[in-house]
Amino acid sequence: MITKELLKTEIEQLDTKYLELLHQMIQPLKSQTMPPQSLGLLEKLSAVKIVAPPDFSENFEAYLNGEKDF
Repeated sequence: MITKELLKTEIEQLDTKYLELLHQMIQPLKSQTMPPQSLGLLEKLSAVKIVAPPDFSENFEAYLNGEKDF
């Protein structure tokens, strides 16, 4: 994880001719709202909604192979 201290160190080592460019790049980020902590895989999967026929789980392969249509 990148820390503020690490960024400060990198900025201190940056050539001064790039400071204005860096400042311009940072300004739009200040108004951005940060997304909440990223979700884990299981949390993402729990949000998946499948729209399928009632017998989809029993006949998954038939639907996959095209033997049955939605």
